[in-house]
Amino acid sequence: MLPQLHLVDVSSEMVDAWRSAFATYREVRVVKASIVEVARGAVVSPANSCGEMGGGVDLVYRRHFGRDIERRVQAKIRETFGNYLPIGEAVLVETGSTVIPHLISAPTMFLPEPTTAENVYAAMSAALRLAISADKPIEAIFCPGMGTGVGQVPFTSAASAMARAYARHVVA
Repeated sequence: MLPQLHLVDVSSEMVDAWRSAFATYREVRVVKASIVEVARGAVVSPANSCGEMGGGVDLVYRRHFGRDIERRVQAKIRETFGNYLPIGEAVLVETGSTVIPHLISAPTMFLPEPTTAENVYAAMSAALRLAISADKPIEAIFCPGMGTGVGQVPFTSAASAMARAYARHVVA
């Protein structure tokens, strides 16, 4: 079953782009806020394939959960995929928080660098696929604008790619 999707970002432009791209999906919640202040359940990290969390929303996560979250993500990547997490794949790690117990790492880029809307689509799809297939049900996922910071994907392109990925997983 598809978890409740919450799209959360501090950027008004990202929020407006989501409201347009997700207009037909009334069940999707769009909120302008700091993701760590409103999230409950699981957050999505659009980190890079190496699991480095030194910038953008990933740095927000690292500051919120502590430096150990980055080490856990990197350990899970090594355990599951080897040296790096391919774009289009995702891993789930425990955060140690009772409020936000899970983090889904779904990279939009190999290294911190500009990326594409297609990589945003692949990352969003991977995050949703992992949330749907998790051993323990994930009832809600909170996702920031993917690829819009360091990745330099325009807000409207990122929102469109995220909506296409969501549409792929919606159960009719």
